[in-house]
Amino acid sequence: MKKTIAITPEWILNEMPITHNVNGKGNVQIHTIFQFEGSWIKLALQTLGIEYKQLAWDKTDNRFFAQFEFRIADIQQECPALYERLDEMDYLISGHGNP
Repeated sequence: MKKTIAITPEWILNEMPITHNVNGKGNVQIHTIFQFEGSWIKLALQTLGIEYKQLAWDKTDNRFFAQFEFRIADIQQECPALYERLDEMDYLISGHGNP
């Protein structure tokens, strides 16, 4: 019996070996770690149909690094769990969440 799996953009952006860095102004930068191929991130962002900036794309020998930036609010509908996590991180880093 043939089995298939469903991979969603949210799963790629949340579970693949990438780092999320928020800036406190509603933006997130994500970048690859552990030599992870950035094409998966690009595919997820393109599938979501959101506007993003590709800040880095460097593939030399066996090394690869990719970095992207987009608005956190743009993933709210399609990636609700990731949106909530990034929105909370962004709120805290903006200084609003500190006593």
